[in-house]
Amino acid sequence: MQQQPHCLDLAGQQVFQGSVLLIFCGQLDLGKLYACHRQLLEAWPLLATRLNMVRSRFIPSPNAVENSWLAKSIPETLDSCMPSLAQCADSLACLSDADRATLRSLLRFPYRLSTLLFPPVLSAKVVGFKDGWIFESIIQHPLCDAAGHHHILKAYTTLLKGTPIPYTIHRRPAQPQLGNEEKPPLDTPQANAALTKEMINMLPSVCGAGWIGFLWMMIWVWFLRLTQIDPRVEKTVHVPASVIDRLAAGAEGRGLKVTRGDLLMGIVRRAMTKAFPSDPNAVFRFSMNIARDLEPQSPADLHNPFWIIFVPPCMSVSDNTPSKHHHEDEKNEDNHIITQSTTLRTVIHTARSAPFQHAYLAMHAKMATKPWKDLSGDKFIGIKL
Repeated sequence: MQQQPHCLDLAGQQVFQGSVLLIFCGQLDLGKLYACHRQLLEAWPLLATRLNMVRSRFIPSPNAVENSWLAKSIPETLDSCMPSLAQCADSLACLSDADRATLRSLLRFPYRLSTLLFPPVLSAKVVGFKDGWIFESIIQHPLCDAAGHHHILKAYTTLLKGTPIPYTIHRRPAQPQLGNEEKPPLDTPQANAALTKEMINMLPSVCGAGWIGFLWMMIWVWFLRLTQIDPRVEKTVHVPASVIDRLAAGAEGRGLKVTRGDLLMGIVRRAMTKAFPSDPNAVFRFSMNIARDLEPQSPADLHNPFWIIFVPPCMSVSDNTPSKHHHEDEKNEDNHIITQSTTLRTVIHTARSAPFQHAYLAMHAKMATKPWKDLSGDKFIGIKL
């Protein structure tokens, strides 16, 4: 089963879908929305395809526009259906639980078996009211992630403004092709052999599912969509820029080279260790974009390839001894986060190295042929350092 670079044997990723929900007040021309959806599929033929049953490749879609467009009208106002919506200025975070349930029910349409088994890679749902519209754009995860979805919505907005978009053939390699290992670029990071081994060893134990696990996940997702059960978790944490500024200044004062992204991940890692101080299953991981490491480069492609990087326990920073003074505790906490951020920079540095990436792909190739998660001792694949 050949998988895309950003679905490296993650059983859920292949059957997941992402959506963007927009609510407009005022009147919109439903005919124009539909016409621009059709123009988008005609201009970018990849969006007019559908996935095969095992979500491993794109296949032609008969009646692509009709199968990817769902619309209905409700003879009510937005406020009468969702009273708490009036309190939401620029986010749906303040919607009441009852209105969230109403919103989900409004966006439910009868499922067709053909679209469930062979889903269109891009689809849209539109619900019209007397004084507004709800618009939901849905992409299948094997097509792209949020970055590609944003690119699609920008093109759709361009069409709505009356400006045509160029006809584009999006190139998608059948399998990831990394750069030339024999002649790496001058700025290619060098691998840390011990750290590489620890990181690769975590891949099958935490991430691998095997093809039987993938099939079970696919059946489970089909069940959820057929029964219209909508489980979800909504959590948002806001980290002020001033906190990152303070940490960046502290790192510079200590002569440490970390990025603002490293510091943000350090904060999240610190929050995880505090929330799960003794849980052995609490593994910190992050997504790393590998577009610049693929060959040939495909700048027009919607695909935003990434894979999951696991941070081994050996890269954890031990807690500081609590102080009796609050300001010293805050300083110690900042230093802890900064130090943790430097270890994450080391992990990223290693993950960017050619030996690690080739070992990662080799492990994936072995995982994809296994029926179960356990690889029976095949924990690490030898690499050339």
